[in-house]
Amino acid sequence: MSTKRPDIVFLVLDTQRADRLSCYGYPLKTSPHLDAFAADATLFKSAVAAAQWTVPSHASMFTGLYPSAHQVLQSYSVLPQQFTTLAERLSAGGYFTAGFCNNPLVGVINNGLRRGFYSFLNYSACLPLALIKRVFLLVG
Repeated sequence: MSTKRPDIVFLVLDTQRADRLSCYGYPLKTSPHLDAFAADATLFKSAVAAAQWTVPSHASMFTGLYPSAHQVLQSYSVLPQQFTTLAERLSAGGYFTAGFCNNPLVGVINNGLRRGFYSFLNYSACLPLALIKRVFLLVG
């Protein structure tokens, strides 16, 4: 029996539509790197978000609790210390935990969602403002 723990990658694509990803059957090759990753990973075919937006959804994914239980409902909400996060559990189990994000609502605001991560990089704040403005003009 192997005592080696599996590597865990918990990938969240906030606001990504599954029906636009090739690994979920979209006919255009929109996501070749995700397709390759998904080919050897657990790919959930049916999932429902616990909340309609980022902060309570992430709090639910990180705790396994519904928003009515963890009460992280607004951007200024803070996850109570009594609720253990997935990263805290993994860290306590000997895993090296790292988070990478580009959404300031996860990892910049002190809402408790970074708890348990040994390292957490939110690179949205790393881009110069002029570049961000240029990207928004091009995209949107």
